[in-house]
Amino acid sequence: MIAVVSGGSRGIGAAVMREMAGRGYDCRDLSRTSGYDAGDEASVNRFFGELDRLDVLVNNAAVLELASIVDMQVETWDEVMRVDLRGAFLCSRAAFRLMVHGGTIVNVSSLSGVSGTDKFPKIEEVARVIGWLATSDSAPLTGANIRIDPPVRG
Repeated sequence: MIAVVSGGSRGIGAAVMREMAGRGYDCRDLSRTSGYDAGDEASVNRFFGELDRLDVLVNNAAVLELASIVDMQVETWDEVMRVDLRGAFLCSRAAFRLMVHGGTIVNVSSLSGVSGTDKFPKIEEVARVIGWLATSDSAPLTGANIRIDPPVRG
């Protein structure tokens, strides 16, 4: 089985690559580190054109800008939208073309825009949930938003 993780070279993406490999998947990293850009149509088409089939896509590539909206530059906003949203669209479209036998797409987003969130969950916990969502163990769950909050320490 083949799994593609956009942004799989570091952070949550790298943890998802390890989790999926541990579940027996042949994992492929679509990231700038591996020579591909999720927000660039030609790059995405080149990456997916090298695959014969696909079982799982994890849309994880993102640009994280730690600036308030009043301080953010328009160019930064454009780059966030290009990678985060356009990238998820481009990768999903390419994945659907390969998933003729069925498959799973997991879209990852950030808690950074949620009011009151001051920390992110540890990355291995997030990868474990994504790994579960990517397998048939999570069936028949579809179209769900699952919020993974940091663990309560006390």
